[in-house]
Amino acid sequence: MNIWVKSNFSVSHTDGSTVRGIHFKYQSEGKRPAVIVCHGFNGCYSGMLDRGEAFSAAGIDCWLFDFRGGGEHTTSDGKLSEMMTTETECADLKLVINYVLSQPETDERRLFLQGESQGGLICTLVTEEIPAVIRGLFLWYPALLIPEASRERLQKGLREVFGIRLSPDFDRIAAELDPWTKMKDYHGTVLLIHGDSDPVVPLECSKKAMSLLPNARLKVIPGAGHGFGGIDLQNAILWSVSVAIDIDSGLF
Repeated sequence: MNIWVKSNFSVSHTDGSTVRGIHFKYQSEGKRPAVIVCHGFNGCYSGMLDRGEAFSAAGIDCWLFDFRGGGEHTTSDGKLSEMMTTETECADLKLVINYVLSQPETDERRLFLQGESQGGLICTLVTEEIPAVIRGLFLWYPALLIPEASRERLQKGLREVFGIRLSPDFDRIAAELDPWTKMKDYHGTVLLIHGDSDPVVPLECSKKAMSLLPNARLKVIPGAGHGFGGIDLQNAILWSVSVAIDIDSGLF
């Protein structure tokens, strides 16, 4: 018998558009830590279920969801090419955060965010808005360079990434962002995990973030690119789960 169970959940914005995801729930009484996992550009939560299994097996409730229009195969409402921006994704994450905090079993003192690639940028931006709410961040190859890339595309008149059409407002909104200046104000625990052969988001992005965040550690995976597999993925999951478990031990 599993020590966790999973179930689908959904939560809607005031305009009626719906965010959908899955909840891996550890079976125990009382309040538990929780982590919300955010996928990257053109991703979806169905490719990240192993994160949910690992966190919940360790006694940490795990919530995974699809951003509205976040990818071509997401279950949430909206289309990537029509409406998805960093602004809509931040709104989705804040919606899910409020929903998770409303659950009676959630320990509101131990709420974590895990973001991968663009999801890492979104987790960073939201945490900078509500730093007291987020106990720690797990950022895998975070795409903190998106604002710079958006400015370059605007100058060149481009509107595609990896052959995928962006929404009309994506670059205009992202170009105005600055994820760096408020990093010094976040004193929660941050674990950065990045491959040194990442061709999409250079390792220097995570190195810069580590230099600005007061309580950050960087794990570099030799030879890993943008996205992990095999033992690299297993290690990234293990490191993230371990930090969440030991968050109050002073070992970080």
